[in-house]
Amino acid sequence: AVVPTRFIPPPIPLIQTDKGLKASDRSGFESHVFPSLFLSLHLSRDLLPNSTKEFLTLPYDLYTPSVQSQLLDRICQKCSLYFASKVMLKSHMIVHKKKTQSASAVVEKEFIVTRTRPVRIAAMRQRE
Repeated sequence: AVVPTRFIPPPIPLIQTDKGLKASDRSGFESHVFPSLFLSLHLSRDLLPNSTKEFLTLPYDLYTPSVQSQLLDRICQKCSLYFASKVMLKSHMIVHKKKTQSASAVVEKEFIVTRTRPVRIAAMRQRE
């Protein structure tokens, strides 16, 4: 009931500026304060720097210094979900492959049905 999306929001360091609270850039945030969970749930994307606009959903590791260079490599290209490891992303891609294979199997099945139907009609005509 507290977290309706079932995912804890990413920790975003905030700094006080002349214009109010702003999220610091993703590098060099020494004087930062992390907000509470309840404030994090209601943070606006307007507080975030322009470098975060490229993400559809904010990755949890957005401000983790050791993962900064690998963030884009860990996002699914088809559904824009973020995964904490490349192994999990790889296992997730199987879902997309199964969907395309099942869709192509349906197309092949329809093609086979439409292709074999004239043969059935010809067989029925011979019996007449």
